[in-house]
Amino acid sequence: YLDLLPLMRTPSGFALGPAAGVVVDWLLRMVRLDERFMLDRALLEDRFELPAFERTLDHLCAFLAGQPPARRDAQRHLSLMAGEIALDITALERPVDSIPQLMVDRAIGSLLEAFGRAREAIVQRVEEGCVIDAHGDLRPEHVWLGEPPAVIDCLEFSDELRIRDRADEIAYLALELERIGHPHLGELAIARYEERTGDRPGPRLFAFYRVFRAVQRARLAVWHAADPGRHPPEEWYGRARQYLELALAHAPVALASA
Repeated sequence: YLDLLPLMRTPSGFALGPAAGVVVDWLLRMVRLDERFMLDRALLEDRFELPAFERTLDHLCAFLAGQPPARRDAQRHLSLMAGEIALDITALERPVDSIPQLMVDRAIGSLLEAFGRAREAIVQRVEEGCVIDAHGDLRPEHVWLGEPPAVIDCLEFSDELRIRDRADEIAYLALELERIGHPHLGELAIARYEERTGDRPGPRLFAFYRVFRAVQRARLAVWHAADPGRHPPEEWYGRARQYLELALAHAPVALASA
């Protein structure tokens, strides 16, 4: 998708690409991906093909398994996650007529309790090298089913948001697939990840990460409602409710006894 080309100063002027002269700079030539093969578009327009999705999952799993551990200790990782939860609480505690306060309270309460129960497992994941420099925003609209497969638009601007547990990455993709009406593909993504990497953190941790991400996305939707852009505030509030419902749906597994 990228070519690195020299910008040359030649006797007759500047030229792009190999030529007789002196290299004065290097430029990236990018090729636009065909948006019809983005996972969300393929599902929406009924052009989804399971083998292409499986190939893309294998590509993603190979990347996740091949990344070295991030340079982050367990306490720093827990602190950053706690900071994310604090932002969730601050954003969601402001009453909104179209978001039932009981739903907010239950989702936040479930997240806090699940985080408390998951802390030991998260520490173990860090110590085992499962927290890596990953993607950070692994949604269907960032997954390309073409050949060769690609995963685009990682959070390059923030190491803190991009460094994640590998299981968190897959759980987030599964959550977003569930949100757009394809929970079976989310479960397939998790199963494929476990099969291809041999990493099996267990259903409780996967559920916790889905609760964590769902409440985070509800917070972001509320933030977007304050500056809605192309979408009216009520659409963002509806999105927030949808994420809170998903958080509550996965909370029982996250809170299950060992």
